Amino acid sequence: MGRQPTQVHFLPARVARALVTHGADDVVVGPFCVVGPLVRIGRGTVLTNSVTVVGKVTIGEGNKIFPGAVIGGDPQDLKYKGEPTRLVIGRGNTFRECVTIHRGTMGGGGETRIGDRNLFMAYAHVAHDCVIADRVIMTNNVMLGGHVTVGERAFLGGGSAVHQFCRIGRIAMVGGMARIVQDVVVGPIPTTCWTGPSTPPARSCARPA
Repeated sequence: MGRQPTQVHFLPARVARALVTHGADDVVVGPFCVVGPLVRIGRGTVLTNSVTVVGKVTIGEGNKIFPGAVIGGDPQDLKYKGEPTRLVIGRGNTFRECVTIHRGTMGGGGETRIGDRNLFMAYAHVAHDCVIADRVIMTNNVMLGGHVTVGERAFLGGGSAVHQFCRIGRIAMVGGMARIVQDVVVGPIPTTCWTGPSTPPARSCARPA
């Protein structure tokens, strides 16, 4: 028997079914964006081009999302079986190229939450059930495991990786390429963090917030 021809399903380059906030005439969805039917977009938000927003996602006002970003993807958790979890994004955030933000899982409350005025530089990753406060800066290639909490105005240096369930405190600074396997809390008690496989732990005595 001859080989059966491959069935190829071509999807339209742009699928925009999102519910846009009433009166939000200034929302921009650029070319080659894919936007799912459960997405809600607030006024002034811009999807530049080649952006994917899927799942149950609420995006507030004045956000800007750059090419290659995937917002609201399925959580990378083997326990996830397609439950209707969600991602909630506040106002004035910037998501640079190829940023990935995943929805929550039922085991983590069903929600990933992003606050206001945060900057996610290229290739940053926020896993399921994370909670990001306001004015946080995640530089290039920062990776957050599931259930991580990041406090207001925290700064995470390039290539740093945060283990699941860890907490990064308010105004904390994490150096580039750091490996975080425990809470980093700014306060009177010194915090010890491993910064690499061959680097001894560095103690930081930050002043109380």
